[in-house]
Amino acid sequence: FQDDINIGGTMLLVSMTCMILTALPYVRHRVFEIFYYLHVIFAGAMISCAFFHTGFLVPMLAAITWGFDLFVRKVYMAAVRYPQKAQIRTISDSVVEVCFPKANGFDYNPGQYVYIAIPEI
Repeated sequence: FQDDINIGGTMLLVSMTCMILTALPYVRHRVFEIFYYLHVIFAGAMISCAFFHTGFLVPMLAAITWGFDLFVRKVYMAAVRYPQKAQIRTISDSVVEVCFPKANGFDYNPGQYVYIAIPEI
């Protein structure tokens, strides 16, 4: 553990282990926001550690792969999976009703969170 390669690899392994542990269904379902923010923090730590462990190439290839995957998912979700527009109604200063048709495969249970994008009201 004398050089940056070993320290970077060890910290990369620790970050990945922490990310996996916080992604367990029990944690995700009980405290979703903690899971989400820790996931983002550990992903950033993994990128930094991968840079120290392997140099520039591996983190860059991982970033390109992740970016392409994210782009394809966003385009697929917006254009193919959920292309409907929603009806939005302001009920009070702090309550907004959003009505949209439920697409096939969109399953949910009471109490679950759904992140939606509302560009304008």
